[in-house]
Amino acid sequence: MKLINFSLISVLVILTFYLLIVGQDVLLPIVIALVFWYLINLVAKSYSRLRIGGNEFARLVLLCTFFVNFCGYVLGDCKADFHEC
Repeated sequence: MKLINFSLISVLVILTFYLLIVGQDVLLPIVIALVFWYLINLVAKSYSRLRIGGNEFARLVLLCTFFVNFCGYVLGDCKADFHEC
């Protein structure tokens, strides 16, 4: 019985690694998108803690502000290394 369990677990581990290697082209963009989604929400939440004159900002304004900051960072980096963009 232990030999059957060991062999099934071994096959499952090998199959998992095989699928991760073969599906890398599909899984990598999904993981990158999830990381960016998390970062956008994190920055928007930290922006929402900012108060100017005692007023809170709307979440849409905060997301647009993040987008503008992110684009400025990317374009500023591209201008520094324009031959790579």
